[in-house]
Amino acid sequence: GIGGMIAYKKENISSIFTNYSIILPFSYLFIILMIYLRPFLDNLTYYSVLATMPFLIAGMIISTIFKKNAHISNRIYFADLIGSALGSLAILLLLNHKGFIYSLFGIAFVGALGSLALVDSRKKQRKFVLALPIILLGIILYQGTVMKQIETNFLAYDTSPYTLMGALRDSKQPVKSTDFIGWNAMARTDVIETQDPNEKIIISDGGASAPMIKFSGDLDEIEYLKDEVGFIPFAFGNNESSLIIGSGGGRDIAFALLGGVDKIDAVEINPLTIKAADKYKDFNGGIYDMPGVELFIEDGRSFIEKTTEKYDNIYLSLVMSNAVEHSALAMSEGYVFTQEALEKYLDLLTDNGKLSFVMHSSTDLFRGLNTAIQGLINRGVDKDKVLDYFAIINSMSLEDSQKRGTSIHKPVLIVKKSPFTEAEYQELWKV
Repeated sequence: GIGGMIAYKKENISSIFTNYSIILPFSYLFIILMIYLRPFLDNLTYYSVLATMPFLIAGMIISTIFKKNAHISNRIYFADLIGSALGSLAILLLLNHKGFIYSLFGIAFVGALGSLALVDSRKKQRKFVLALPIILLGIILYQGTVMKQIETNFLAYDTSPYTLMGALRDSKQPVKSTDFIGWNAMARTDVIETQDPNEKIIISDGGASAPMIKFSGDLDEIEYLKDEVGFIPFAFGNNESSLIIGSGGGRDIAFALLGGVDKIDAVEINPLTIKAADKYKDFNGGIYDMPGVELFIEDGRSFIEKTTEKYDNIYLSLVMSNAVEHSALAMSEGYVFTQEALEKYLDLLTDNGKLSFVMHSSTDLFRGLNTAIQGLINRGVDKDKVLDYFAIINSMSLEDSQKRGTSIHKPVLIVKKSPFTEAEYQELWKV
């Protein structure tokens, strides 16, 4: 809007940007790379001004084009809509196949080519001058080394106060090494090593972690996992079939295998997570290739909407990024804890099945618990008996909570389709 006002009031200024519209696609490169290289400065004005500039320039250019070609404005607008629609689809393909930095340079290249169309055909010298940076961009795109180097050195992981990688670097067990796997429309994916030789961690966008455990295929060597709170849902009741949503690096699959589950449907939304797990098959024992394990690379919501299978256990572990708690998304509702989702989970359980959540914090716990209580009441469960359908296990002992100054950490919420029996509660106590 401001760009349009400038084009109306200050025609001489907007004409400069229209005559040299190549400034716009190159502003994408310059501004995004400036933010990329300085991702967490304590200065909101810096980012606000940078992020505003492309829209300001585009507003001036588009308004000037419409002003000079008012007689064909309907065709210009139609072309604009078609271009936007095609671009919104093309960017997903570009990101998924080439990653973020290549997509950025690719968009700038296409935009720069488009800017040539706005140059008067009689002004050949200007076209020649504009062609030089376009040729340079084309060489960078073809060669690829510069973009790979930029993409690998991602400073936001080091400077963000919210990423797991940043937290690990500040801890007593810093990151040993980082292996960049790729970048798609969903997330940037890396694999990191800590000081623990039995674990590597797949990281999505620096915050969501999916651990891979050292495993050769012999369950005896991972018996230690039975001491983790995440194993509890597989330690009691029927466990012939399980659905794991957000299977990540495969540790949750290992829990299921240790619990004697015969049929494991593992759903993972990010194909780069599976690519990482496959790359480290020698480390994780090819966890996704274990007998009884079937992998589905798709959104968990999509999977539960179309499957007709029944499961003894539906298991979701830390499926919401912890970084969400520190962002504007903290007040929004993801599908995982909605009434709609809970109803669908319960529909897919066997008569004595259980729905298991491993949560990040008390915020997630109460959100999930409240939804589950209401969901069971909606299904006809008496309010006075609804608590008989739940079990909550805190991963932190009383002693640890007093040391750390917090009372709840990574709790497990188990919701039964039928009431817990006294025998099942006793099994939980033994675990």
